[in-house]
Amino acid sequence: MKLPVNQRVSARLCWITLVTLLASSGSMPARATVIEVQPGADPQRAFALARQLRIRSPADRIVVEFAAGTHYLTKPATLTARDSGTAASPLEIRAAPGASATLSGGRRLEQLAWRPWHSGIWRTQVSGPSFELLWRNGMPMVRARYPNFDPAI
Repeated sequence: MKLPVNQRVSARLCWITLVTLLASSGSMPARATVIEVQPGADPQRAFALARQLRIRSPADRIVVEFAAGTHYLTKPATLTARDSGTAASPLEIRAAPGASATLSGGRRLEQLAWRPWHSGIWRTQVSGPSFELLWRNGMPMVRARYPNFDPAI
């Protein structure tokens, strides 16, 4: 049975919801706290909340559950041995049942102003840190290497 906890954290209409599960399953504790993460919510906030819950209730099982979609990290995720809990009260990070969730360290490139350059080549400016890999609709793309393009590479 899921019982909502009266705490919702909102950031730009993105929700992280706490749910307490009261059920027994073999050797697992009867109580588990589920942190439900919707796309657009900051996964770092969910991990920080899990860390706070571990400190307050070390005997509870904690689950960080991601809804279907891609969840973007704003910085590298760091989890330590203290976050993981024990065999009897673990930290579990998973997709919601039946969902396919991706935890991504990449960033979306939006609102780019593409301009024709020459010989059928287009270019744009990208702000922020440099990057080496470029993906479009789940497919890896070749970054521009003009004028030294070698199709064998």
